Amino acid sequence: ASGQVQEALEPLEHCIAAYANDPDSYAARVTAARALLELRRSAEAKKLLLDNLQQEGLTPRSTGWRDSLILLGEILHSEGVVAITESRQLGWDNVDELKRREAVNKLAEASELFTQALDRLSEAARRYPDDPSTTNVRYLVADARRHLAQRPRVGLLSESIESRRIELARQMHGQLEQAYQDFD
Repeated sequence: ASGQVQEALEPLEHCIAAYANDPDSYAARVTAARALLELRRSAEAKKLLLDNLQQEGLTPRSTGWRDSLILLGEILHSEGVVAITESRQLGWDNVDELKRREAVNKLAEASELFTQALDRLSEAARRYPDDPSTTNVRYLVADARRHLAQRPRVGLLSESIESRRIELARQMHGQLEQAYQDFD
């Protein structure tokens, strides 16, 4: 199956290279990004989507811009889920200090990805409130916030200073409350 996806990718890449500013190339970038995701080449997919978002010939009113924004947010969210899962597997409360530190670093990476996803997806939800994909976008926004609450929660496991614990708890509850409002 990956051979078929690779075959489908070739004419898309040709279109993008030969007709970089043609309106069809914007749609080709989105389609190529989806194909690249199937081939597990997310860095290349993100680059194509960012190219669309940064093109002067494409505006937020266009379908290509909207689709690029939403797909980029979805990719970042998915990468955040992978990173937070790896972090959990390493063990936030692991007795091995090295493993715990590695888990916390992976959690920081996940938090950054969720923050980037939240930026893109929140923008999409604001710009396209009536679009059929907005229901899923709003779900991903809320889910990203829910995941972002994990970082202060994990900080509570090792923090002994009461004022810092209160601040971490406030951050965690703030993210969870916002997630609840986003789900609603």
